[in-house]
Amino acid sequence: MKRITVLSLIALVVCAGMPRTSLAQTAKDIVQKAVDAHGGLDNLKKYSGGKATVKGKVNVMNLEAGVESEELYFIPDLYKSTMKLEVLGQKVSVVQIYNAGKVKATANGMAIPITDAMKDELKNQVNIHLASDLYPLLDEKRFEISVIEKPEQVGGKDVVGVLAKSKGQKDFKLFFDAKTFVTVKIERKGLDFAQQETNQQVVFLENKKYDGILVPVKYEILFDGKKAGTMEVSDFKHLDKVDKKEFDISD
Repeated sequence: MKRITVLSLIALVVCAGMPRTSLAQTAKDIVQKAVDAHGGLDNLKKYSGGKATVKGKVNVMNLEAGVESEELYFIPDLYKSTMKLEVLGQKVSVVQIYNAGKVKATANGMAIPITDAMKDELKNQVNIHLASDLYPLLDEKRFEISVIEKPEQVGGKDVVGVLAKSKGQKDFKLFFDAKTFVTVKIERKGLDFAQQETNQQVVFLENKKYDGILVPVKYEILFDGKKAGTMEVSDFKHLDKVDKKEFDISD
């Protein structure tokens, strides 16, 4: 018995002296815990789409503007955003549609020329919606994920982070509360409201359960670390099917 006790003590000492990385969570571990925290795999897989009504304020040309937005998506490749805002007394309604690689945008019903950067931005937004369901991140054919070492706190909370890469898309980072594994921030290279490249961050402030799934309902948008807007979801519905006419990009 004494021999066993001594060997056990030696094993504990050896383990304590090992680098912490040897006992650290893998990226897959982190995502799996996040899946569980947001409602579980079975719940998350029930719905391929969603529709959100969002209201808030954004900073456009150094002016604060009220904005109302409706977002409709159906993974893996359908996305539509309808945004209404007023800047300098001018009311603007902007509609953006992404349909399996094809893009259409209008402002007050008039077609907007689509640049490659705008097309990439919509494509990446669709990819973010896919990743926001979390379980697709576990698909090694679609995403390559790795742990972000020593991430900075978010809102005073310790976090764990995952870097996600996918072919033909920009890399992005997801950060989760280190205790609850609820998503607290998404960070990526994207476009600001002036269509200039920026380090885009979305910080989630509040969450609410819909159909047993945790959904962020209040969040801040930051461009290069500066607050660019605060948005709040007033209505959200999970969808298991959509009307494909909503994503029609024909003239």
